[in-house]
Amino acid sequence: MIGYKGVSPLVSSVILMLMAVSLAAIVWGFMNEYWTQRTNTATTTAKDLVYCSEGGIKITSCNYTASLQKVELKVENTGSKDLSSFWVNVQYSNGSATQVKSDKNILAGQTVTIDGNALFTPAKVKVQSVECAEVNDSTTDCS
Repeated sequence: MIGYKGVSPLVSSVILMLMAVSLAAIVWGFMNEYWTQRTNTATTTAKDLVYCSEGGIKITSCNYTASLQKVELKVENTGSKDLSSFWVNVQYSNGSATQVKSDKNILAGQTVTIDGNALFTPAKVKVQSVECAEVNDSTTDCS
């Protein structure tokens, strides 16, 4: 092994530094994309929660007419945001249930009437905003 020289300390230091910088750049690329995605998801979720926190609904009356097989709900927007589109979930006394989407808009402070078919006597009626699932109200008093 006489006559062979090793890599000089200066060259080996430069190569080691280039490898460290390259590795750091690769890790930075992956982590930057990951954190950008997580931050965007958190921002969107926070905006939705703030928007929905200003919404509220209340079922002010629920009437069931057995001869017509109809249920009539009066729903009030108790929040400060206008709401549109609602799921109306009806659970019947025989254990069955139906879900209907209503495209009615309810302005802040306004009360609207939502009509629907009901084959049996409703045991529970729930109205839920499509855009803000936590904005909902239910009643078991539907006579």
